[in-house]
Amino acid sequence: MTLSTPSFASVAAHYNTYVAGVQGGGTGIEFYIPTEVATTITMEKIFFRESAGKVMKSNTGYVARFRTDKGLDQDVVMSNNANEEAVNTPPVVNDTFPFNLTNDQAGLIYKDNGIVKYCILSNIKERDSKAYPQQLPRGNGY
Repeated sequence: MTLSTPSFASVAAHYNTYVAGVQGGGTGIEFYIPTEVATTITMEKIFFRESAGKVMKSNTGYVARFRTDKGLDQDVVMSNNANEEAVNTPPVVNDTFPFNLTNDQAGLIYKDNGIVKYCILSNIKERDSKAYPQQLPRGNGY
């Protein structure tokens, strides 16, 4: 994999954690890339802190949302008998990370004129946490 250095790689990307105030809403991370890009560019997927998410257009650029509490509502059968445990749903395999990242970096997959490209966004800053008291967060299947 060859890394690109597009002009938007230097934007001040940031994230915040969130807590939904409804049962099943969970907790997660909202990742923001506040930029506009050429019409030839399509943002595809972001990799950040052991999570991968689809990048979506927003009012201020692009956003991806990651649930950090996956599987907490799930009942798990624990037993000495393997047949009883067979009813458990196996864990979902996460996307393979194509990047080696530090804690303040994110890997981005995007297309430029239909050609898949990769870049690393650095110096990702954390912003204040958000509480959503009455709603589920939007995006990525929530």
